[in-house]
Amino acid sequence: MTIDAVSYEYGSEGNPYLGRIALQWFSDERFIASYHHRALRSEWHGHLRPGSFLKVYTALLAAGFPNVPPLGELVAGESPLELGWLVDGTWHRVEVKEESTTFSNVITIASTILSVLDPNLAGMPSGETTPIIEQHLVQAPG
Repeated sequence: MTIDAVSYEYGSEGNPYLGRIALQWFSDERFIASYHHRALRSEWHGHLRPGSFLKVYTALLAAGFPNVPPLGELVAGESPLELGWLVDGTWHRVEVKEESTTFSNVITIASTILSVLDPNLAGMPSGETTPIIEQHLVQAPG
């Protein structure tokens, strides 16, 4: 089994406070991140330090992905955290609650990337350094 990519998405474009954030890591250490909030759309492409993809892949495996318990009820305004991985051309996706401690390592890795792209997207977790070595904005906010 070859894992070619991992995805991390949460929120919704219509959320009045947050918007929708999506991040994909690729096995060749590339990433694509996007942010959509109402009319504002931004997208970044970049490269990660060697070993960053393995770090998120290992964190997903340690959390039991893709075998996770059912999502359960969401409260009004709550959006699930959507996780996925691409295996042999097929995406496998699950939804978990954003506050799920099971996936805290995955959330931390995503935050280290997102906080560098735009500090409003995620705060840098305490004691963490970013895995990004190169990034650029593809579409100007707008």
